[in-house]
Amino acid sequence: MRSEWTLGLGMLAVLAGCADGGLGVSVDLKSDWQPGRQFVGVITRVGHGLGDAFVAEGGAEQVVATANQDYLEGVRIAEFDGLTRGELTVRVELLTLEGDRLALRDTVLDLRGDHALTVLITSSCADVACPGADDPAELTACFGGRCVDPSCSPENLEACGPSTCETDAECGGASECSFGACVEGECLLRADESVCGTGLTCDIFGGCVLADGVDGGPMCPETETACDDGMDDDCDGLTDCADPDCEELTCDDGSVCTEGDVCRMGVCGGAALDCDDGDGCTDDVCDPELGCSNPPNTAPCDDGSWCNGTDSCRDGLCQDHAAAPCAEFCNESTMACEMCAADGDCGAPSTGEWSACTGFSGTCDETGTRTRPVMTPRCTAGACSVEVTTESQSCTRSTTGDPCGSTIRGDWGNCGGYSGACDTTGTQTRDVTTRTCRSGSCQRDTERQSRSCSRTVTNGKSCGSGRVCCSNSCVSLSSNRHCGACRVDCSSRGLTCASTGSGGRACRGCGSNTQCENLLNSAATCYTTGGSSFCNCQCGGGASVCAGGGCGGNFFCHDEPGHNYCSPNR
Repeated sequence: MRSEWTLGLGMLAVLAGCADGGLGVSVDLKSDWQPGRQFVGVITRVGHGLGDAFVAEGGAEQVVATANQDYLEGVRIAEFDGLTRGELTVRVELLTLEGDRLALRDTVLDLRGDHALTVLITSSCADVACPGADDPAELTACFGGRCVDPSCSPENLEACGPSTCETDAECGGASECSFGACVEGECLLRADESVCGTGLTCDIFGGCVLADGVDGGPMCPETETACDDGMDDDCDGLTDCADPDCEELTCDDGSVCTEGDVCRMGVCGGAALDCDDGDGCTDDVCDPELGCSNPPNTAPCDDGSWCNGTDSCRDGLCQDHAAAPCAEFCNESTMACEMCAADGDCGAPSTGEWSACTGFSGTCDETGTRTRPVMTPRCTAGACSVEVTTESQSCTRSTTGDPCGSTIRGDWGNCGGYSGACDTTGTQTRDVTTRTCRSGSCQRDTERQSRSCSRTVTNGKSCGSGRVCCSNSCVSLSSNRHCGACRVDCSSRGLTCASTGSGGRACRGCGSNTQCENLLNSAATCYTTGGSSFCNCQCGGGASVCAGGGCGGNFFCHDEPGHNYCSPNR
């Protein structure tokens, strides 16, 4: 299990597909297990059989689960084609970051045509083994904490038995930061991060826990910190060059035969190492571990002399020669065997090819030198020979655009540019300087990069007259849903937000203390003043009710004779 997940964690891809043609099944997953925290991957297979008798047909589809996906609403996790008509088992597994199985669900289909299947995996099934001691043997699947027939699904609710809820109000939470949500007739849990303070995040079972980067909590930087360590540094399920954070950053492909390795399109690589030693009598080879080597060869070569016969390489030098072509006098210029009386008898002077342009003073220098041999025939003691001299001249090259130094990336600036008092998303910038050759010298170019950033806005922050921030939105304290304070929802109990006549607002129209207790807190009461009944918050001399509980948000307590209420103003 662990090695299979490790293979797929860095990619959202189909490991193996079904054959073309046949019927198709698409699979959506709904679950209240928290993606990116409790599970980071999903594997889906199709086959036959249940439990240990399950046999997969074809390949599996694997996806990475991230915290920004809403699995309560449903996420597409797989699509299969080329399936045959008849009974089919769809197996869905949730995997932890360590590659362990968090949850598994087998769903049986009677496939008669193309089918869209929704698989519901609930946290309430975590400790349930099916069938239970008092269950029929055919109830092998868990759905909403109870054992059901494996054909049970939101598309086949008849096999699931009676539903447990119709509205969210019928479902309860599992911690101070989770609340119930009715999904497909079953009670699931949803995390509410807004109730946790700074540096905390919500675990649906454990409540508010330390968030990433806080002392004692897990540490995951915003981006990949190293692109060649094989580690998922920023906990996004992607490692090294597979992480887009590493694009164009330095890495190591493990071969000494490349240099300047960087990540491009998910792969680490660099330019091939130049192993050419300029000697035609050696082979230029590179071993990925040992690097360049130049073993000698026995290839044909030319030492520049015709009169010593055909040449070949030995021990890295052009030093082996066949029999000389001439018995007595050899004219090197005409490559003929003959006698000579003067230099002119040996032929005209000639020149060789110009060498490559070399001798540059630096990476960006464009002026160098090249040379070529000049062969002048000479007749000495009746034999022709060749006097070789060297001619040189200046030469040029173009270096415009060549890199001549490392890229310098400045620190990101402060986050700013928010659209309003409650907005949490802004922008920060930094300067990136590159060095390239221009006009024969190394010059710098600087560009400004930007990226999005965020901040935390506290509930109760003023965002206008009679308006405050609530869950990052600017709301009116005269509305039914936020009467005098965040989340004091009068309409949820059939009440109306109205002025108390003493500088604040409260829910009007209550008929009993119970109605107000269910809305605010166990101490709340229904009181009547000026012919109208209001819900009394009962915050008393302390502001704890207004600060964190019944009235919600960071607000002040108005304490008046016989009644009181929460308000953002003293």
